Amino acid sequence: MRISEIFHSIQGEGKYIGVPQVFVRFAGCGVGCAYCDTLTEAWDEMSPDEVLYRIRDIVHYAHSVVFTGGEPLRQHDAVGVLAGALKDMGRPVFLETNGILFEAFESVKDVIDIVAMDIKLPSVTRTKPFWDEHHRFLKSARRHDVFVKAVVSSQVEEADLVRTAQLVAAVDPAIPLFLQPVHGDGELTLETVRWMFDTCVQYLRDVRYVAQMHKHLAIP
Repeated sequence: MRISEIFHSIQGEGKYIGVPQVFVRFAGCGVGCAYCDTLTEAWDEMSPDEVLYRIRDIVHYAHSVVFTGGEPLRQHDAVGVLAGALKDMGRPVFLETNGILFEAFESVKDVIDIVAMDIKLPSVTRTKPFWDEHHRFLKSARRHDVFVKAVVSSQVEEADLVRTAQLVAAVDPAIPLFLQPVHGDGELTLETVRWMFDTCVQYLRDVRYVAQMHKHLAIP
């Protein structure tokens, strides 16, 4: 499998913000979001046993093991092997995903505990929309401990916010939605934040606006 890095840090986003975790970063994504600052071009070819050996050195300090990227589900066979081994060790598995590869998720979902799923807003990512893929993915993940993240910026369009909230609500209006501002967007104002929140809370019970803590603290 292609692994960019394995490290211990503090979760900086979403529902589990502030929790210590072990991160396994898989190389490669394929979406190309305009705001992406995660470099995964450099990677090592590692066997599952090598990855597990590295995790065992630090996992006892962690709440869970995070598969992140890039996009882990591009290597779903490896994800299944690693997640199964970690569950045998009694370690929760936390998947950070772009929420697009729903068929790959179906093949591994029985060994995943927590799902942090992105919804890609076209007005922010500057990529093609993935509404159908996101809907099918969230339906598949709804029985998990799942929450949704949507990166937002001063360029976000109301139609994207409404469609995101409606998509989540169609699966389960109780699923938490985290609006995550692009780090360094100086044009975001409190008025804009309130507008985004008010737009989404019309459809969902749990909407939160949370910045990336690790960016502000300059930690991995």
